[in-house]
Amino acid sequence: MFPVAHRFCSAGVVNSSGKVWKEHRKFTLTTLRNLGIGKASFEDKVNEELSAFMVVLEQTRGQEFDPQYALQTAVANIVCSIAFGKRFEYDDPVFVRFLRIFDFNMKIAGSTSILNFLPALRHLPGDMFRSRLALKNVEYVQSYLRVWLDNHQQHFNPEDVTDFIDAYFAEMAKKKKNKPNTTFSYDQLLKLVGDLLVGGTETTGTTLRWFLIFLVRWPHVQERIRQEIDAVCPGRTTPSIHHRPLMPYLEAAILECQRFADIAPFCLAHATSRDVTLEGYRIPKGTMVIPNIHSVHFDPVLWPCPGEFRPERFLDSQGHVIRPDTLIPFFMGKRACPGEALARMELFLFIVTILQRFEILPADDGQLPSLDGKVGITYTPCEYKVRFVCRPVTPS
Repeated sequence: MFPVAHRFCSAGVVNSSGKVWKEHRKFTLTTLRNLGIGKASFEDKVNEELSAFMVVLEQTRGQEFDPQYALQTAVANIVCSIAFGKRFEYDDPVFVRFLRIFDFNMKIAGSTSILNFLPALRHLPGDMFRSRLALKNVEYVQSYLRVWLDNHQQHFNPEDVTDFIDAYFAEMAKKKKNKPNTTFSYDQLLKLVGDLLVGGTETTGTTLRWFLIFLVRWPHVQERIRQEIDAVCPGRTTPSIHHRPLMPYLEAAILECQRFADIAPFCLAHATSRDVTLEGYRIPKGTMVIPNIHSVHFDPVLWPCPGEFRPERFLDSQGHVIRPDTLIPFFMGKRACPGEALARMELFLFIVTILQRFEILPADDGQLPSLDGKVGITYTPCEYKVRFVCRPVTPS
């Protein structure tokens, strides 16, 4: 659920390996596909949440506003609709605390992760690395997840599988009947749902926060995207992923945001499954490896002027989108992010819907949001405020 201390290894999909990872990775990918994630059939759930999110932005009445928790709630609700089949109100006190805990633990993960390498330090007096606080936060979240899982289990109907948890209970029953040595269990489901909530909320929510910063700092990019949106989805036309190929500049801007924001500069730790020789260096089997994605996304050989925000770098001379293999925001290989399809859908639909309805402007004092960020498990923006000014409805 959270990358804190060795206690959580071999759980869920993020911190597991071997048979646990293989079984749960396969199940996760299959179930997400079966639930329609990334397909047009899932758009209704995203657009339903976007309607609630638009109300929140409209209520700001153009006054300066920090969009962090509203964005996180909107994105988290989409994940909850997948996992639990329900959403939460934006002022729900339990859900608000959940989001604060997610944010806090992700930010302090840098200090707590040292215990993975030097576990003896956990015996030092006090809470120097704040790991005890992080674990207390995890236990708080898990206590509520257990309540929700228990309620799901009590009302579970194998003939009516409507969400991720239902699918897990159905698969667990089948596996325990046919393969008693399965790794499927209630505790694994608890960790897996935690992975979905944290992973599915943090990365997309943070990417959207960075994108809003770039729109304010580069208003010509915002205007060009809006012109493209107005041409393809005039007025209040509900956007669809079928519109995405018709908006190449927006797609290029999203790709450039993923490169330039670089929200996961260091990938989660991996381990070599066999002895490897790389550029003359021998890496023994079982060695922990932390890929440096930042070095790829800001390599001047791959990206001329990497410190500049330039969506055009992802367009060819004909205006078609280019997706080079050297852009790896979701990493690569077998351990690539299983939620990539959902994230791509969310980014597109959120941005189109926001820019259909609002012009994004600096705060009242004209101060532009900073390009500096905070490094935790992800690279997040510093707190900022912008104004969402309603646009007049244009004829469809």
